[in-house]
Amino acid sequence: MKLPSVRYLIDNAAQAFLRFPYPLVVAASACLLLWWLVGQHDLDLAWLKLLLTLSLGVPLTFSLTLMKERPPFAKRVPSIVYGPLGFLLMGVLLVTLYRHHAPNFSIYYFQWLVPSVVLVSFAAYFGYGETNGFWHFNERLVTRVLLSGLYTLVFFAGVSVVLLFLDKLLGVEIKPEAYARLWIFAAYVFLPWHFLAGVPRDFGELERDGSYPKAVKVFAQYLLVPLATVYFAILYAYLGKILITQQWPSGWVAWLTTSASILGLVTLLLFFPARDREGESWIAKYSKGFCISALPLLGMLLVSIYKRTDQYGLTERRYFLVVLALWLVGMFLYFIFSKPPDIRWVPATFCAVAALTSSGPWGADDVSFRSQRARLMGLLEKNGMWVAGKAVKAGKEVSWEDRKQISACLDYVGEYHGLMRLQPLFREDLRPAADKLKGHYGNTSDATVKVMGPLGVEYVAARAASPGDGKHFSYKVKRGEPLDVEGYATVYRFDYFYGGTFQPCPTKGNQVTVVSGSTTAIRLCREGAGQLGPPLDDMLRRLAKKYPTGGSQEDVPQELMTTEGNGMKVCFQSLNGGPKGKEKSPATIDGSGILLLKRR
Repeated sequence: MKLPSVRYLIDNAAQAFLRFPYPLVVAASACLLLWWLVGQHDLDLAWLKLLLTLSLGVPLTFSLTLMKERPPFAKRVPSIVYGPLGFLLMGVLLVTLYRHHAPNFSIYYFQWLVPSVVLVSFAAYFGYGETNGFWHFNERLVTRVLLSGLYTLVFFAGVSVVLLFLDKLLGVEIKPEAYARLWIFAAYVFLPWHFLAGVPRDFGELERDGSYPKAVKVFAQYLLVPLATVYFAILYAYLGKILITQQWPSGWVAWLTTSASILGLVTLLLFFPARDREGESWIAKYSKGFCISALPLLGMLLVSIYKRTDQYGLTERRYFLVVLALWLVGMFLYFIFSKPPDIRWVPATFCAVAALTSSGPWGADDVSFRSQRARLMGLLEKNGMWVAGKAVKAGKEVSWEDRKQISACLDYVGEYHGLMRLQPLFREDLRPAADKLKGHYGNTSDATVKVMGPLGVEYVAARAASPGDGKHFSYKVKRGEPLDVEGYATVYRFDYFYGGTFQPCPTKGNQVTVVSGSTTAIRLCREGAGQLGPPLDDMLRRLAKKYPTGGSQEDVPQELMTTEGNGMKVCFQSLNGGPKGKEKSPATIDGSGILLLKRR
């Protein structure tokens, strides 16, 4: 077999660039931005949003390029329009991301990313009835992605070994950042370039292709079909349990139901070219049976979401579950009654639904916000805290359950929508509370406490199961804080230590543990000998006083994370803990940091 020459590889790469210049330029721009970000210690969220926009721009501009290669777009829209159109859409996303003030904008971003990626699958098949070509086009794209991923891993591993040899054998200094930048280049330049070089060109040949890969059939028939069948059997058993006990399922069952349904739908798509082949009549029967059997489970899912929404309001995740379930119902009904079904409708309708729900008053953001706002107003009114269209201070004690619900509602809005959207409900200025959320994704408790303070209502963490529950916490020390090591002779760095009762020390090596008894203290084991260090109780009390809500706290002053005693000084870099049952003091603790000893 004749191997391709270097000239052939260069020509192939050049042809890929000439065919797909925009996605490759966008990917290279993302690579350069990430190279620069590797050397930055304080990452501004604005740069992350720019990086995410560029990452989304790769599939978006790829789809637009495919659209311009075939009618009707190739005839009606000049080729020069597609590149600027892609950059315009990226600019719109970037502006909206910058204007999205909530710390958690990941859901909003994925609402744009999903349709951009799915659009790739059918961008070249607008206005065409070439379902066979459509199937083979996507089969080759998936195969090419897997092959490109393998090439990328080998490329990265091989060049990494070269850098390692230069460093260890020849004494050439290779900084750790070089490996990170190499991986970024492999993922953002090498992989997309290799992938795009293999995108099919002859769409007519794809439609005429009568082959059906045996590996695909074996994968679908002997792996996916049994898995989907087992999943549905378990879900039907669970449905029977619900009908008997009248206890509706928790949230994770909803995701299992949709995942099993999607797995079955993917299986049907993989079987599509073999539906009408001789000896494969069972495929059509299985497809119809699967679609029919999925409908009661999706009905169970919709009823369970309705019950939870009626109690806790609608969130983005519940909104997406409802939309996904309704879309699946529509697809399964289409496969049941359409003969034969056009499989292009699967990605096309999914893309359309994802795009439609990404914005507007019917979108996930607005619908979930209105639901949570109504829930909050209802809780305030129930407790006499809603007067003349504004929240007022509680005139009586608010129950623990209602305090928890109010806290959860404010936490959610603060994290996913921004507290300033609730300003019309409050007389007090919410900006100081909203400012506490800047750069603190996932840590909304401080901001919520500030909002609830003027209302005379104490904050309750979402994970608290009863009024007697203690608080979970996760502390990280402020970056760059100096350590006072005067008077100490030996330094130990520990990554994690584990809580528990006194246990014999290991006969070899060093180990840092935390032991619980009448007090909580550090113990250092050195070569089988144990030494009890400083108690942690006073330090934990200081931290609890500083951060009464617990939760995740960053930029904690080093002096609050330091304790001394018994010839030791422990300077924590991170500290995590939580209650056990209804105990108010931490029962489990782990962390990392530096331990100093006065003697060697």
